[in-house]
Amino acid sequence: KSDHPFGEQRESSVAFSSISLVVLLLCASFFVVYYSNSAFSSDEVWGVKAASLNYASEMAFLKADVHPPLYYQILHVWVRLFGTGERAVRSLSALFYLLSVYALYGLGRALYGNKTALLCATLYLSSPLAVLSGQFARMYALLSLLSILSTRLYLQFSIKPNASLLLFVLYIVVNILGTFTHIAFF
Repeated sequence: KSDHPFGEQRESSVAFSSISLVVLLLCASFFVVYYSNSAFSSDEVWGVKAASLNYASEMAFLKADVHPPLYYQILHVWVRLFGTGERAVRSLSALFYLLSVYALYGLGRALYGNKTALLCATLYLSSPLAVLSGQFARMYALLSLLSILSTRLYLQFSIKPNASLLLFVLYIVVNILGTFTHIAFF
């Protein structure tokens, strides 16, 4: 038990925020799964075909695409583990979408506290474009996740530039990954 006069209220607020975040992630899962078994679009078929090739053939095949190869490389491993069915392939984007909701919650909490973090996560969760990115087997959910992580890392090391070399290195790595995910990352 806390001696601080607001200790119990704070603990209650943290518990409420944790429960709310779990509910949000469950809602996000529903949004993603709802559409996940419909037929592939032509872009998704192209991506699955690329991911189904061996590494050398995939790299040659990807030269015809404007998008960098990171998402397709991750999808390459994903389809070998889970198969090429619509739901299996789209679950990779769904995973990135869920991680994006959680990452945005963490960014909002770091900047403004739990209530604002929940609001930010809820707005992102219910954004039609974000939901769509989580439903299609394309790189956009990964792009969102890396953008959120890049922003958080940038803010952390820019506020305390000498606090951690690790944050700066992580920022560089996330931005390299973002550059290899989409041509419009920066």
